[in-house]
Amino acid sequence: MLRILVALTVSGMSSAFAFEFSKLEVSAGIHGALLNFAHDEYAPTTAFALSPILSTSYRFNRSQKVITSVSLASSSSSNEELRFYESIFHVDVNLGYEHRVALSRSFDFWPTVQLVSGYSSFSDRYYLAQDGYLDQVVEDEKGVLSTGVLLGGTVTFSPFINSRIDFGLNGFYRLSFGSELNTAALGVLVNY
Repeated sequence: MLRILVALTVSGMSSAFAFEFSKLEVSAGIHGALLNFAHDEYAPTTAFALSPILSTSYRFNRSQKVITSVSLASSSSSNEELRFYESIFHVDVNLGYEHRVALSRSFDFWPTVQLVSGYSSFSDRYYLAQDGYLDQVVEDEKGVLSTGVLLGGTVTFSPFINSRIDFGLNGFYRLSFGSELNTAALGVLVNY
């Protein structure tokens, strides 16, 4: 009797917590990102960066998956009116949910909502005088942690029937909670 009870418990647990590697997907892509950030005393500044992204997702079924990703961005910024220059490095880690909307046999749309945690590092700001020479150096915050929400979506194209390879075009907007950095991006990816 005890053997039967143990066998039923073990078989029930293994079916309830089954993890299938075949449902795991990996994506790699590159985005053109606009980083919008502001310092307390100055107007917002926008910088463009090419941002690589690496993500993995787990499909619960054909229409739902959980996704996690890491993206990097590095850029230099200048404000001609204030004559200042600085560099920014930013990394994001995301965790979110995607839901599939079938558009046709080969095209799908995956809207997403993700929680974002990021780290931004700013260089010192360099101000130039009217004659073009260095006027002032202002030490900046070396590292800023931020959290936020990412809203976006991906249109995927599956050119091969019964293949795991998809190609996608995606876009998103990252809104920070009480932080100085917001991001909008558009990019391409390959999904396996």
